[in-house]
Amino acid sequence: MSLGVIDVGTTNVKLIIYDEELNQRYSETVNVPMTFPGNYRVEQDANALRSAFNHLISTARDKGVKYLGISTYRASILAWDRSGNPLVNIITWLDRRGAWKSLISSHTQS
Repeated sequence: MSLGVIDVGTTNVKLIIYDEELNQRYSETVNVPMTFPGNYRVEQDANALRSAFNHLISTARDKGVKYLGISTYRASILAWDRSGNPLVNIITWLDRRGAWKSLISSHTQS
């Protein structure tokens, strides 16, 4: 029996596999780059993230992982259609579009 963890981080998705004694037996990291399409905008390609995640799940299954935990990073936003296909890029937690609107709103209401 082996245990696996997939960590979805800000720029990477990582898989670590442990044996029964919790010794690390395997690790793999897939980079999911961020894009910067404009001032204060930080996005990721949702299909690239899904591809990396699915690849690591397949790797874990192929290596006999019986139990898999998932850890994710902060909060990001993604809209998708009824089929599960992304409609836009992921707006990451580093993106500041919402922060500016909140700041402007709080100052105009004072």
